[in-house]
Amino acid sequence: MLDTKLDLKKDQIALSFIDNLAGYAVITLDQSGTILDWNKGASDLFGFQKKEMIGKSLSKTSSLEDSKKELHSRIQKAATTGNVTHEWYRGKKDGSVFWAKSIMTKVFDEDDTCYLVEMVVDLSERKRSEEMLELAGEIAKVGGWEFNLVNNTLTWNKETKRIHEVEPDFVPDIVEGINFYKQGESRETIKQVVAQAIDDGTPYDEVLQLVTAKGNLVWVRAKGQAEHRNGTCIRIYGSFQEIYEQQRKEAELAKKSAALEEAQRLAKIGSWEWDTKTGQIQWSDEMYRILDIPENERVDHVNDFYPYVHPEDLEHVQSATAAAVETQIAIPLSYRILTKKGEVKYVNASGTQKFGEDGNPTKMIGTVQDVTEQTQLKNRLDTFWEYSQEMMCFAGMDGYFKKLNPMWQEVLGYSSEELCSKPFIEFVHPDDREATLREAAKLGEGAITVNFINRYQTRSGVYKWLRWSAGSDPYEQMLYATARDITQEIDDAWELKQYAKELEEKNKELEQFTYIASHDLQEPLRTLISMIEIFESQYVDHNSPEAMKVMDYITSSSQRMQGLIKGLLDYSRLGTKSERVKVNCQEIVQDVLDDLAKSINDSRAKIHVGELPIIKGHETELRLLFQNLIGNALKFTREGVVPVVKVHAEKKKDAWKFSVEDNGIGIEEKYYQRIFMIFQRTNSRAKFEGTGIGLAHAKKIVSLHGGEIWVNSNFGAGSEFSFKIPQQ
Repeated sequence: MLDTKLDLKKDQIALSFIDNLAGYAVITLDQSGTILDWNKGASDLFGFQKKEMIGKSLSKTSSLEDSKKELHSRIQKAATTGNVTHEWYRGKKDGSVFWAKSIMTKVFDEDDTCYLVEMVVDLSERKRSEEMLELAGEIAKVGGWEFNLVNNTLTWNKETKRIHEVEPDFVPDIVEGINFYKQGESRETIKQVVAQAIDDGTPYDEVLQLVTAKGNLVWVRAKGQAEHRNGTCIRIYGSFQEIYEQQRKEAELAKKSAALEEAQRLAKIGSWEWDTKTGQIQWSDEMYRILDIPENERVDHVNDFYPYVHPEDLEHVQSATAAAVETQIAIPLSYRILTKKGEVKYVNASGTQKFGEDGNPTKMIGTVQDVTEQTQLKNRLDTFWEYSQEMMCFAGMDGYFKKLNPMWQEVLGYSSEELCSKPFIEFVHPDDREATLREAAKLGEGAITVNFINRYQTRSGVYKWLRWSAGSDPYEQMLYATARDITQEIDDAWELKQYAKELEEKNKELEQFTYIASHDLQEPLRTLISMIEIFESQYVDHNSPEAMKVMDYITSSSQRMQGLIKGLLDYSRLGTKSERVKVNCQEIVQDVLDDLAKSINDSRAKIHVGELPIIKGHETELRLLFQNLIGNALKFTREGVVPVVKVHAEKKKDAWKFSVEDNGIGIEEKYYQRIFMIFQRTNSRAKFEGTGIGLAHAKKIVSLHGGEIWVNSNFGAGSEFSFKIPQQ
């Protein structure tokens, strides 16, 4: 309780600003209810002058007994609690009464003496307005209601309570309010529209049934709208009206009419009525929308409609109209119109004749539907059907073609009529018929066909290979399919297969020849070298420099020939006997470095090996690959430069990339491809010993693994050989 201390004098209250409040009565009392002060507003409101009221009881301000009792009760309550607000009838000096709102507050002066201050305002006009509104609601049987979402309270006025047949002091909640609606459609509808109003503010106007507290079933019209603040719904309020059968039917009819208009708008269907005797016509709103005619312009006569018909279709429409009048039968029409905006639209029109009680025709009614989008789509599909390079068809599940596009005749030579005249299976190659029937059966069960291949006979008797994609509509008992002539692809694939087979056989023959030739050449070469050694030891004058030079030349040439033959033999054997296994490249490279230890030490080379992976490959061949690349890096070095060799690997999307870098003599770009050919060497490498077969070995080994090898080089500064091995 909050006690307000005011600076009060003994015989007056220092509240001069309250004294001057127009229309408000301010009265100062002691705790017994005796008047101590009385402002001008109190004199104007009650009719008593200040001198008449000082020292009198506050109850003198009312001539009503119940009002006096109420005043006495409030004085006691204010003295106890400190603050009382109340609305009730109060009396005036002339005996009249008014509806008053009173706020009575307990205050203290500087000596802590307690006083009561009452402020009174006349609310009679507001009260009368509320009563008149309530009375109007009772007369019109329109109730009001409000659902406050802030404090979750539902309020009904008197008429709303009467419609629900509840007691005047009945206090509903939202669940009870909803449950008054008849279970089923009405209750579900009110739930949905209230939830929608709360969610996005959509107002509603529904005709529903509810069951009153006394069990009576009544029809009501419930209207509501929501109030949102800062994006949040704070209340829903509206009206509630009991409607009788005719009103209910009218409301339902209005609702159905609105629904019909909305359906016409969505379906782009306008309705019309035509008096065939007078020519007068009536259109629905959608007819005007279809023709883009403004709302302020009306079309009242059939002759006013004809200018909107496309000139090329006008004669046809007029002839059909005349025939309909003469025969009393409306013929469905499809034609084009020109809208008010000059746009061309396609429409479908239909109608029916209406007859009077005497049996004579009175009018025709019908519809016009805007089918522009459908027609344009159909025209595009027809064009696609006509000019498609695919063989497109519709077939029934009875085994007959129903419709085929022109590509069928172009591929097979038969006309559409010929192809549709007998079961399609008769055109299929006898060896493919069983598989074709199985595939058609799957389609009949709802499956989808993709990449099915069979052969169809042409008019000339030869067969074409077709690749099919198809679907079905079991309800319509139809198959929809496209086929493509892949005869040339099949022929090309067969020829390529034959070529590959021949190439493989020739490669095998060549490898066999290389092996045999290199193997058979070794024996006479070894004999020749032996005879040269015998000849040198027995017949050559070792004291003759010229003789020894010739013998050295013969010996080195023979040894080089022996190396070439051995390299050729090794080349032919690559990958012939080994299988792919897991290969630890780190270990293989280390083995290679161990084998090349003397060359590394002699050249003082610096070797850097990164982390290398385990891959699946031919172990012996991979070892030879690294040996050739690292060996070349140690061989082709620059004079006076310490060799530096780097070996590393990098994981790519679907392969491992290996690189061997050096700081040697480098390679000119024009030799990038040539160096991987057998027995090919560059000019800059001619002074170094070798057979020219090492990099050819490398390329064959990489190709054996399905990879590729290449080189990037800075001539005179070093090279980087890289190769990719696909991951297995």
